Amino acid sequence: MLLHIEGRFAYLAMTKTGSTSVENAIRRHCHVLFTRHHRVTHMPAHHFERFIRPYLAESGIEGIETVCQLRHPVDWLESWWRYRSKPQEWEQEVDTSGITFDQFAQEYIDGADRPYLGMHRPQAFLCDSDGALIVDQVFRFEDMPLLARFLSERLGRKITIERHNVSPRRRLQRRLSKAVQGRVESYFAPELDIWENRTRKSL
Repeated sequence: MLLHIEGRFAYLAMTKTGSTSVENAIRRHCHVLFTRHHRVTHMPAHHFERFIRPYLAESGIEGIETVCQLRHPVDWLESWWRYRSKPQEWEQEVDTSGITFDQFAQEYIDGADRPYLGMHRPQAFLCDSDGALIVDQVFRFEDMPLLARFLSERLGRKITIERHNVSPRRRLQRRLSKAVQGRVESYFAPELDIWENRTRKSL
């Protein structure tokens, strides 16, 4: 999470949405940074609303808009599958190099007990316990230039977002069968609704 007070925004870093690239582009301009550890770097919106916004209000800081990116949920899931195909030495148990994306996706939506499936769905990051969207500004990961323009306006300087921490390519075994594709899209219906209908298309 990165906060810029005069710019009136808090950037919430959802996993696998280019958040490292955004952080690298704006961190030197921000006043508050929660980074370098996954438990605070990827602060979900409900934690911001519960813990950070009340502190800001007590400090006389109002009108902060939360901002994040949302990747198409099927692509988000595939990115996790690719990312964990080359795990660090200390986390070999999350290795996905020996399984297809089809298997990975089925196990994910079935809630299988697998070490490599330990990630929360995007809805849990974006929404409250009732499933209502509580992030003020949601940008598509696929339209990074639009987010860069938004940040440039809020920070009063040109912001360029370069790509970092890209998941490895896996050309083979990445296509979903039609049956699994349908199950995954049904599972991600709340995320798809936000991605299609609640994301910013222009400034």
